[in-house]
Amino acid sequence: MVNRGPGPDDRRDKDAQDGVAQEHASADVDMTSPEVDHTQETNIAESNTTRQISDINVRLEEHREDIKENNGMIAYIGNAQYYFEGMIDKFEDTINKHCSDCDRKLKKISRNLGDMSSTSQIKAARELHQNKGQDEMRKTNEALSSENARLKEQVEKQDAAIKQLTSTVTDLMGRFAKLESTVDCKEAERKLSELEV
Repeated sequence: MVNRGPGPDDRRDKDAQDGVAQEHASADVDMTSPEVDHTQETNIAESNTTRQISDINVRLEEHREDIKENNGMIAYIGNAQYYFEGMIDKFEDTINKHCSDCDRKLKKISRNLGDMSSTSQIKAARELHQNKGQDEMRKTNEALSSENARLKEQVEKQDAAIKQLTSTVTDLMGRFAKLESTVDCKEAERKLSELEV
């Protein structure tokens, strides 16, 4: 967040110091002059009130801009997280489909091998087909392992991205809490309304 200079407490301290200095100045005038310049006091009070109203308006506008910016960031992060979660679901579905295909192929090979083993006359053919089946199964497993490794790497990257987004959301929530503790907009608007009256 951009550093916007002295905070509300610093301004209140400065206003208090200015008020004390003005009281001393007024006291000095009273000591040297038998007549009190009520017009000057009224002008000073109006000047202080105008400055306070201006300071409150500036702080309110700054906080409105910060809140608007944070709302935009949270909306963007929420959309990104929704998109990444959809991609992860798609990867999981792809992995499950590959596993199902592998299981179906293995069962088919097992049934074929069982059918061939029931006849002794085709024992040699069964062994040949078994070898071919094992070779096919090995190739299939290698292809699935490679695909699963690639998908797993992508899922890990997406998990890392989601963790980063979660951390960003947590940071934004902290910034909101800090804004709320710094100034209560409703209370500030109430004070502004009273001053303007």
